[in-house]
Amino acid sequence: MSGDPTLVHGLADDLVPPDWPPLTLDEVTPVLREYGLNAVAVTWQSPRPLSAAGLVVADSRTVFVKRQSAQVRSVEGLLEEHAFSAHLRDHGIQLPELVRAHHGGTVVETDGWTWEVQERGEGNDLYRETQSWQPFFSVTHAHSAGATLARLATAGEQFTAPARRPQPLITSWAAIAQPDLVDALEEFVAARPMLTDALAGRPWQKDVTRDVVPLHRRFAPYAELLPAGWTHGDAHASNFLWDPAGAVSCVLDLGLSDRTTPLVELATAIERNAVSWLDARPQARLDVVDALLRGWSSVRPLSDVEAAALPELVPIVHTEFALSEVGYYADVTGSANNAEIAYSTYLLGHARWHAGPEGQELRQHLQTYAGWTPGR
Repeated sequence: MSGDPTLVHGLADDLVPPDWPPLTLDEVTPVLREYGLNAVAVTWQSPRPLSAAGLVVADSRTVFVKRQSAQVRSVEGLLEEHAFSAHLRDHGIQLPELVRAHHGGTVVETDGWTWEVQERGEGNDLYRETQSWQPFFSVTHAHSAGATLARLATAGEQFTAPARRPQPLITSWAAIAQPDLVDALEEFVAARPMLTDALAGRPWQKDVTRDVVPLHRRFAPYAELLPAGWTHGDAHASNFLWDPAGAVSCVLDLGLSDRTTPLVELATAIERNAVSWLDARPQARLDVVDALLRGWSSVRPLSDVEAAALPELVPIVHTEFALSEVGYYADVTGSANNAEIAYSTYLLGHARWHAGPEGQELRQHLQTYAGWTPGR
């Protein structure tokens, strides 16, 4: 996807004007000065829509600069991500190094914005113009991503920080890990005023009971049997950099990370990369599924419980993030159309797809691959 560099990815495989103003040299210059850097030029604007970010030449090197609304990510919220990033780097996961500001921290706050600066990651950004919902270009990429995610999830089990405080755009499982999904989601919604406002007037409990609860009911018995651990939570192809052989060389963007369970990492990767959601009739890419599974299993073989749980987790793993997007679009960006897409297409539509014939084919494929069938 190419064209006007000031446009960003929309929700329907299109390019749209950004919700957040692009970075400018005048704006980033005083911010980078806080990090001891002299900005020279903004050389690339990220097309990802949930923040403003890009590459900036500063002194003799290029850094990645990201600006977010403090409504979306406070200083405290960003520091949660940065602590996890430091832990992963200490455990051998390749992530960009965070640049520290003069005050010793990694976050700068200015006029309702929060800023972070990272060293440029090592590798080729092969998917930087590609929509987040597009499958991997090759099974080689999918296999390497699966192995990388398994290593990351294993390191995440050793990160003991509690689950993140309620905030927009997090891949949590505070509700889907509970036995009664509607009761748990009522608590989830009540803790998030933006989401409470966005859902006012919608019969969301009725909709969730109809479309999501039957899927959740199959997963619920496994939830308490799965180990806890922090996960990346947004494992789509554009959040990796690649070496010339097609292997992951660097992991990007811990913005959606939270304390969940390692299996959330694999389920999210399948949900994000192995279903052609942007097509009129989405289909599962079973070759991508198998490559992700082979890569993951080469590092972290599925336990019996994980093998049984995975086919039931994939259909609902997006639930809390989709709801979070409803609140984000309705309240933060003021886009009723995008909030409707997040609610009707992402939350409910994906669940209906998973309950339909194509989704059941994916579920059965996951059961077969894992060597698990009902009654085992």
